[in-house]
Amino acid sequence: MKFRLLFFLPLIFSCSSLKNTKEDVLTLDLKSAYDKVSSNGVFLLKDIDKKILYTYNSSLDDTLFVPASTFKIVNSIIALETGTVSGIHDTLKWDGVIRDRKEWNRDSDMKNAFANSTVWFYQELAKKIGVDRMRFWLDTLKYGSGNIYTIDKFWLNGELKISPKEQLQFLVRFLNRELPLSSNTYACLEEIMRREEKEQTVLFGKTGWGFDGNDVGWFVGFVRSEKGTYVFTNLMWSSKTDNPDFGSSRINIVKNVLSSLGIMPH
Repeated sequence: MKFRLLFFLPLIFSCSSLKNTKEDVLTLDLKSAYDKVSSNGVFLLKDIDKKILYTYNSSLDDTLFVPASTFKIVNSIIALETGTVSGIHDTLKWDGVIRDRKEWNRDSDMKNAFANSTVWFYQELAKKIGVDRMRFWLDTLKYGSGNIYTIDKFWLNGELKISPKEQLQFLVRFLNRELPLSSNTYACLEEIMRREEKEQTVLFGKTGWGFDGNDVGWFVGFVRSEKGTYVFTNLMWSSKTDNPDFGSSRINIVKNVLSSLGIMPH
């Protein structure tokens, strides 16, 4: 995938999570990548060390969308911080209900449930956490709109919403250790978010796929390499619900940009 840098612009961020520092903003031309899968998109990539922000469609980066399975990042954090689980290898027993994905139809620990995006596992965690503690932690972490009514579906049914910019800012605060979390929780999250490693470059992330009037797809995470640390958010939405490439494009667009910028090997 090819892209163009459209313009260069110095920008002052007022958000405290970005520490009011001056950043260079580079706008990417990714329209063809999203058009190829009949989708619209917002892309954000922050070079934490060099204070560079790469963007596509940034005029929409404050728009709120259902977080879908990207909320498993926060659900895992809250479960660990509240002692709902003691670690990522605590196992919950499968309820015996046959679901669409065979890897969901068995007992699971958090590490496998995160990798397999096992919905029932995280629904059980949410119910064990409870509404009051969940609301407290969403407020403490300053994550999204904070709306909770249905404890086992609020991140799926549109009660809770978050913007691409908020997803990015949350991960920046996570990497900067600005969240009120234990060292164990930080370590556990990094372990379960780790997806792949190539030539001393490690990719961490979580996908999400929900429905909010359109198909909504996410891939959020960060990269560590010899060149530095980078945080990314890729959001896609499409009214074409039968597109077989929609799911894989959430990840592929990110990888293609990272490769094109020389951050991650091809």
